[in-house]
Amino acid sequence: AGTTTPARLWNVAALLRGSDPALASTAVIVSAHYDHEGLRPNNPRDQVMNGANDDASGVAAMLETARALASLPQRPKRSILFLGFVGEEKGLLGAKHYAKNPLWPLDKTVANLNLEMFGRTEEGEYTRAGQMTITGSGFSTVTDFVRQATLDLGGIYFINRQGNEEFFARSDNFPLAMEGIPAHSLTPGFSFQDYHAPGDEWPKLDYDNMQRATRIAALAALRIANSDTAPEWDLNDPTAKKFADQRNRRAGPSQPASPRSEEHTSEL
Repeated sequence: AGTTTPARLWNVAALLRGSDPALASTAVIVSAHYDHEGLRPNNPRDQVMNGANDDASGVAAMLETARALASLPQRPKRSILFLGFVGEEKGLLGAKHYAKNPLWPLDKTVANLNLEMFGRTEEGEYTRAGQMTITGSGFSTVTDFVRQATLDLGGIYFINRQGNEEFFARSDNFPLAMEGIPAHSLTPGFSFQDYHAPGDEWPKLDYDNMQRATRIAALAALRIANSDTAPEWDLNDPTAKKFADQRNRRAGPSQPASPRSEEHTSEL
C-alpha cells in the first residue's frame, strides 16, 4: 500500500480595489483552479498530468484579465477579487474552504465568474471555436452579462442543455453558489480529447480562440463591476431559487475574513 504525506496548500488571491465610493465595498470574484491530477505512475510513457486545458488555460485567462483590468485608465467601480483555487480536482476543496473563510464579506460579493477549460476547441457541438457559455445558464442575470459580451465580441453564445445543471455543480463556482452568490463557470466548451489524461498538453491549445474567450470573460467581469445593479438569481427557476433562498437565509452582519484562512493575498 502507498503512503500518504500531508501537504499544506493555498488558495492565492489578488485584489483590484474599486473606484466608486458607493460600490467599491462590493466585489466580483474572477477565479480559476490551478491544481490538476498529479502523476499517473501506471502510464510509463508519460506520467505527468499537465492539465494544460484543465485548468492552466483558465488560470492564464484569469491572470490576463487581472492585468488588463488593472491597467485601465479608470478602475472598475466595484472591487474585483482574483482567486486561484487549489484542490478542485479533489472535491472543490479550495473553493469550499474560501466559502467558509472568505477574504471579502460574502454579503458584499455580487458574483463569481469561474474560468474553466479555455484552450481546446476540437470536439463537436459543445466544444468548438468562437463560442462561449456559462454553467447554470439562465439561473441568474450573470447570464445576460456573459451572453452580451460574447455577442459584442463576435462570438456565439450557446447552452449545453444536457450538461447545463450537471456541470454547474462540478466546479469551483458551486460552493459560492451554495452561499447564495450568483456564481457560474464560463467555458468555451465542455469536452475535449485528453480530458483528465496525460495528453492534455500546451501544444494542443487553440491560442487564438483562447484570446477571444479571455476578452469575453474580461468584458463580462468589467460590466458586472461597473453595473449599478448587482446580478440576481432567477426566482422563477426552481433550481436558482434554492440558491437565492440560501442568500436570504444567510443575510445578516458582514462576515469577516478568518485569520486562519489559507489564502495568500496581494493587491493590484
